[in-house]
Amino acid sequence: MVLPALAQAAAIGDMDNVRALVEGGVDVDEAGGNCTTALISAAFRGNSEIVVVLLAASANVDQANNNGGTALIASSLQGHQVVVRLLLDKGADVKQASNNGLTPLIAASFSGHYDIAKLFLKSGAAVDHISNDGRTALSIAVHRGHAAVASLLRHWSLTIPRRLAIYACIVRAIDLEEGRATQEEPVKDLLQRLALTPDDIVRVIVLFVGDGGDAEEELRQEKEERKLVEELGLVEERRLREERRLEEERRLEEQRQATATYAEWERSSSRGWWCAFC
Repeated sequence: MVLPALAQAAAIGDMDNVRALVEGGVDVDEAGGNCTTALISAAFRGNSEIVVVLLAASANVDQANNNGGTALIASSLQGHQVVVRLLLDKGADVKQASNNGLTPLIAASFSGHYDIAKLFLKSGAAVDHISNDGRTALSIAVHRGHAAVASLLRHWSLTIPRRLAIYACIVRAIDLEEGRATQEEPVKDLLQRLALTPDDIVRVIVLFVGDGGDAEEELRQEKEERKLVEELGLVEERRLREERRLEEERRLEEQRQATATYAEWERSSSRGWWCAFC
């Protein structure tokens, strides 16, 4: 598979060459062989700095290769969380699937990346999406032995109407228990009518009180990741500003030298013309 120069540079992490090619006006979305772009290559390898440069150059965040694989799928499969955040911040489609039905969530679940899977769920990923071979993120996580990811997906696998129905059932049970209910309907009849199981009740309780994780630690981690993402963007922005400043200085210096050269030429030419008539 022959890759274009930019994709090759991104694949080996050659930042200097990537910048030179981008600044030289190369097509950042040019793809070769398997239609793999520089962004997909950088995302797969977790090179966040190159990803920042490519995104700043307006690389197509959702462009796919011949297999339908995107930068978001590649980075989630490999567990590159900072790259995932960079792509999501640029509007990457969390529901876009590959040709075989592989979504970013399924990719993260396959590799057992809990934090990335949770990030996708919070970003609106379809938890019940079924791949072409009939598997979901949950079934894949279970098959691969990723218990934490499987537990997370179970909590999110309930549809919104079903969550609300279960929640209503819990509230009704509390009302009956505390004597606030005005109509008699045994809780067991509610459970049977809604086809609920004890596991459903446990799951909805977890949904309403959290997934058992440390909320403060999760918030701290998210802030650190966002800070890193912002810093990467600021570093690139400062670099571009400095390059523009240096380029302007070079332009002004060349203009000054050209003006001085022309003035010198005029003076020498005038002297020569005057002396010819002396």
